[in-house]
Amino acid sequence: MSTPYVALLIVTFALHALLISFVLAGTAYVAIRGLRGGEDPLAAASRDWLPFALGAAITAGVAPLLFVQVLYQPRFYTANLLLFVRWLAIVPALIVGFYA
Repeated sequence: MSTPYVALLIVTFALHALLISFVLAGTAYVAIRGLRGGEDPLAAASRDWLPFALGAAITAGVAPLLFVQVLYQPRFYTANLLLFVRWLAIVPALIVGFYA
């Protein structure tokens, strides 16, 4: 019963990791190219796509959390109760990251 959920968890987490990797690498590349100066079409294209990629990465991060909740219901619920403040700290960090 849980095998399809595990497969979907892996696929959705891989998609999330891919998008986050693009955001991190793209931001680093744009920052370095900005410090060096000059025209770079790859940096310009990355700069244009970074807001979309960040929104997509945040949205894609919801699915793995939902599959974790389905797979580990009692343990995940208890862990969330114990780590409630830490989970809430993620929300302002995502808001700042999204609007920065």
